[in-house]
Amino acid sequence: MSGKKLLITNLLVLFGILFWNIFSINDHEQEHKRKPIINVTEYGHLKEDIPEGYDWTAAFQAANDSLTSGGTLYVPAGDYYIKATGVIHDKKERDKPTGGVSLGNNVELNLSPGAVLKAIPNDSESYAIIRVADKSNVKIYGKGVIQGDRYEHKAKNGEWGYCIALNGASNVTIKDVTVRDCWGDGVFLGAGIEKGEIPSSNVNIKGIKADNNRRQGISIIYAKNIVISDSRFENTNGTLPSSGIDLEPESTVGYSVKNVLIKKSHFLNNAGFGIIVHGDVTGTVITGNTCNKNGASGIVFYKVKDGIAKNNICLTNKESGINIDKSSGVIVKDNFLESNKNGISLVGGSNKNTVYNNSIKSSLINGINMVEVSSNTLKSNTSQFNKENGFYLYSSTSNIIINNKCKNNSKGIYLDVKSENNTIKNNDCLKE
Repeated sequence: MSGKKLLITNLLVLFGILFWNIFSINDHEQEHKRKPIINVTEYGHLKEDIPEGYDWTAAFQAANDSLTSGGTLYVPAGDYYIKATGVIHDKKERDKPTGGVSLGNNVELNLSPGAVLKAIPNDSESYAIIRVADKSNVKIYGKGVIQGDRYEHKAKNGEWGYCIALNGASNVTIKDVTVRDCWGDGVFLGAGIEKGEIPSSNVNIKGIKADNNRRQGISIIYAKNIVISDSRFENTNGTLPSSGIDLEPESTVGYSVKNVLIKKSHFLNNAGFGIIVHGDVTGTVITGNTCNKNGASGIVFYKVKDGIAKNNICLTNKESGINIDKSSGVIVKDNFLESNKNGISLVGGSNKNTVYNNSIKSSLINGINMVEVSSNTLKSNTSQFNKENGFYLYSSTSNIIINNKCKNNSKGIYLDVKSENNTIKNNDCLKE
């Protein structure tokens, strides 16, 4: 290539780079104009000398409402008191709280470290500090805290006070925030308010901490396509079920829950279950979680028709590590269960479930506990050092138990009353 052609080529490349940079800068500026950032402490001329306990609800709402085309509502460090009460007055009002700050379409709520949104103490059965109702493309994130009023609550009734309520919301991300001390749940996912038949959908919850909430860390009653990951659910207590996560649609109004993935999260010291999957719930996958020291079972499938629990660790739960109750089509595989009351339980007429390649040890009673169940397949499990039985069957029929190791239990495989027509072969049950 001649020097002249090379010069022209270099000039064209340089022009292209300059043009792209100018275009990118202008595009960024336009994007910034389209997506403004509002500091809530500066909105509405709120700057200094804010009294302790000041009600920030109107300021937050006005700032949000000004973001007509979307943007970021930035919350710096400090305490912000929010009036969380206010419900629509119909028979489903407890599932559709309308108090608190309502986020709009395409809005991001950025809670900086040290920012705490606190519910103003109230006597309502239901409330929401932050809510996303019939909106989409919303993000709630940051290292801040959303805190309920459970220690200052002025009444004893109800269990529907939420740190964050999603009602018919779609494409929502909740990331890295702490939700604690709520009268009900840290996070609630349910039906829309304007159109109650619309579920919450396409929700990604990552890196949150739900601590010391009264009913649940998260309740999901009407939703689809949910991912919960890398989060902690601790110390839930106060009113039933008191679980880390509860997937439990209201069957009386036709709600369902579909396609929930719960992964790489911790469930510790909840008064009830670590995770419970209950009712018209399909497509649930629970994988890579740790369930430790919960007051009931670590993971429960109750009255469901499918589900997968794999690669979880369940330790020292007061009931079973994993419990399948009145359910079918559940797959339990590759889990490690130690020092639970029972390692894995199949009870209450559960049938056609598959339990394989799990490692169970040091259960206080049985490694695998089967009561009044049939047509389940249990293969290639290791069940050892359990106080009583490696496998226990009571009034259970037509199950397949093959290629398992059940060494060093009080008894290897024990068949109790009316346990007939089971296929039991190629199991290693020696006591060393």
